[in-house]
Amino acid sequence: MKLEQVFGVSREAVESYVERESVDIALSAALKETRQIIIYGSSKQGKTSLLRRHVAEEKRITVHCGPATTAEDIYRSLLRQRDIEIKTETVVGNDREVSAGLSARFTAIIPLFGKGESEAKGEARTGVSISETRQAIEFNLANAQDVGELLFKVQGKEVIYVLENFHYLSDDVQRQLAFDLRTFEEMGLRFVILGFGANETD
Repeated sequence: MKLEQVFGVSREAVESYVERESVDIALSAALKETRQIIIYGSSKQGKTSLLRRHVAEEKRITVHCGPATTAEDIYRSLLRQRDIEIKTETVVGNDREVSAGLSARFTAIIPLFGKGESEAKGEARTGVSISETRQAIEFNLANAQDVGELLFKVQGKEVIYVLENFHYLSDDVQRQLAFDLRTFEEMGLRFVILGFGANETD
């Protein structure tokens, strides 16, 4: 075993993890329910290590938040990590051009498995033909229910969505997400929020 596998700060889980009964049992119990979870504490206190201990990497979809991150940025990342392609179209009068803008119209291109109106894409490798079927769906990126419905279409209920460094988000974004997380909870989508407490600083 190497020294760095036991001590220090690492993206990978370190072998020095010590279970804290009050915390580990509480998180384990909360993960069995369909509700949103907040893990808070000072920097380097083991928030991320705690989550890694109880939720396998393939069961987590993580977004790292920053001061300039918006709710739409978070939703884009979640959808992209679920292999959903987002096409943006701005409508100007009677003309349309592909671009980003305040009046943008969004279309999600979702991977399917033999269902729905779709477009087919094929690829050949070493004599083997690979075919992927995808469906185009218009949606509102700023609407939590629309985003949740897209995640459901790609088995989104089977994973946990993690928002790292939630405290870096602006107050307005945090307030918006507080409302949106209620919608996601009612839809059965689970989020874990990691950040500092109200009286803590980075």
